[in-house]
Amino acid sequence: MNTQPIRICYQSYVDYENGKTYWDTLRAYLAKITYPGTTIDIWGITPFDSYAHNLVEMRCAREMICNAIAAEREGYDAFIVGHFQDAGLYEARAVVDIPVVSLGESSMLYSCQLAQRIGIVTINTRFIPWFHHQIRKYGLTERVTGVHAMKFEPGQLLGAMGDVRKTLEAKTLFCDLAEPLVEDGVELILAGGGIPMLLFADQFGFN
Repeated sequence: MNTQPIRICYQSYVDYENGKTYWDTLRAYLAKITYPGTTIDIWGITPFDSYAHNLVEMRCAREMICNAIAAEREGYDAFIVGHFQDAGLYEARAVVDIPVVSLGESSMLYSCQLAQRIGIVTINTRFIPWFHHQIRKYGLTERVTGVHAMKFEPGQLLGAMGDVRKTLEAKTLFCDLAEPLVEDGVELILAGGGIPMLLFADQFGFN
């Protein structure tokens, strides 16, 4: 029986310099939900993902794949892609032997255990075509039936971390965009992004 501590590498698409509050909040959240004896180390990407664009996704995907290889060589037992868009996910799985899981794919698949119809509210309209591509790739077009978007850049939404007023503004906008999905029969709403997921994680009664 393997009694060695489990080491997991969590790939954030934000670096500590530009997302200190986010990293500190993420560390605290992961520590709260992690099984005793398991360590999760957060790695960042510089320049961080501050703008919603396909080229930024491609650049960050390349860095993530390189980091997955480095994590395996350093002895990590698993690699988490902490980015809902999952850019480079399948490529990373193709080059390492350790498990690689991601926010987007795992969230959508888990949601299928909780609801028949699922909707996503993401942070920027430029992510809508990307998310529909993900949904088709995962074979979930009949389950994830709607994607709506706020109008933030990823870097802007980081500013809401630790700011009660900005968090409330983002939450209100999120709810406004979620309501039409619910009226259309959606039973579960996903926050489409690692930043809004963490931002709303401690909102009582919001989950």
